Amino acid sequence: MDIDFDLPSWFDAEKHFECRRASMVNQDVLEPHPCGYYFENIPLCNGISAIPYEVANELGFQKIDFLSLRFLDTLSFEDLQKFREQEPQWYLLQKEEYVSKLMHLGTRDSEGKLKHLHVLQYIKPSCLEEVADVLSLIRPKNINYIEQYIINKQYVRSKIYSQNGDGYLFKRSHAFSYAQNIGVQLNFLVSKKSFLDNEFLIY
Repeated sequence: MDIDFDLPSWFDAEKHFECRRASMVNQDVLEPHPCGYYFENIPLCNGISAIPYEVANELGFQKIDFLSLRFLDTLSFEDLQKFREQEPQWYLLQKEEYVSKLMHLGTRDSEGKLKHLHVLQYIKPSCLEEVADVLSLIRPKNINYIEQYIINKQYVRSKIYSQNGDGYLFKRSHAFSYAQNIGVQLNFLVSKKSFLDNEFLIY
């Protein structure tokens, strides 16, 4: 199970807590997870978890993600309001160069490929609610509903936002909040001519 906290970009978990940095495999190399930490006695290798976060999850370790949206630090309140009110070009969520820069959706697998791009290209979300649904569907406990979502969205929504047998629940309100953040990010990317620059990486 993962727990997510949205925090200012200056927040450093290791300065405030006794915790251990999570790890991930990227092209056969173990490297630090961009925002995940453990508050448990997980084995270490070169200062990070010796167990990649996906395997650690299966073993029962609980990762806590301290998320920071660094790109927001460059925006004025007026710009933020403008990007919130502007309808995003949701079709851009089918394009790798945009998705790679977005929170939650821009996660890569061990081979460096975007983990959720195929889901976005399959569902083709075209509104805030559908983006929120995608964010819920990519959770490990909900991925089996992806194909069924195309057939009956309302039924799937009644399932993916309900608590299952092991107590797992991804709240609809959280999904909408994350979707709104993604919409703001997307509008910000579109507004920048050089959006492939690293100035607005999500971590």
